[in-house]
Amino acid sequence: MDTINIPTLTEPGVSYFLRSTLKRCNETKTKYFNTLWNLGLLFIFVILLGIILVYKKNTKLTDKEKKEKHENEKKYVLEKIKSLQQKERQKQNEIITNLPKFESNFVMLHKNYYKI
Repeated sequence: MDTINIPTLTEPGVSYFLRSTLKRCNETKTKYFNTLWNLGLLFIFVILLGIILVYKKNTKLTDKEKKEKHENEKKYVLEKIKSLQQKERQKQNEIITNLPKFESNFVMLHKNYYKI
């Protein structure tokens, strides 16, 4: 069999050269694109982190505000304790003799139904 030379428009080495050049161009373009993308995301991250830190610094409570908040919490707890003690005293005064209260079934059902 005789090998028949098929005519081509380019030299044999030219197509290899063009293919390898295009591969290198694609690799370079991808490298630059990825570098720019990563730098952009880093820039956005740094800006967001800065905004969050500035916001936290500006909304931080001063020493005076911290003391006021602590005093308010203390006052709230003491008021709750006093109210519980007062309820306990009222309960003790209602049943001086410590006799159980008698309630009919109707009254108990009524209390359960209306949560009195």
